[in-house]
Amino acid sequence: MTHTALPPTECVTRFLQEAQRLGITVRWGTEGMTNLDAAYHARPGVPGLLLLRDSPQRPGPQQLCTLLAHEMVHVLQHWKGDLKATPPLGWPRDGAPKGRRLSAQEAEAYTAQTEPAMVLKTITSLKSVDE
Repeated sequence: MTHTALPPTECVTRFLQEAQRLGITVRWGTEGMTNLDAAYHARPGVPGLLLLRDSPQRPGPQQLCTLLAHEMVHVLQHWKGDLKATPPLGWPRDGAPKGRRLSAQEAEAYTAQTEPAMVLKTITSLKSVDE
């Protein structure tokens, strides 16, 4: 899966634009973020909430691009589940960290986070809830 490189700053900007287009709230926070740098909360029937852990050491553009690519895979899963579930996409799972027991959804997200251009391309094909 080799795709064209996406410069980190452009990656972050475009993922945030897509989140806004899809009605996904993105915010920095610390509540419920123990051991997490980012999380997508899929809410039934509506676009979810993407949280980024706020800390004095905020991630730089490259790390933020990776975090957003990972969470956007969960967005894709939520859309695939008609905003009622988050089924796996059927994407590769072989890039997940070894030795961790992860769900199929997490394994897909860890594998795809290294291909932000592919994730972004798929995200741009989603229809917003009001379309």
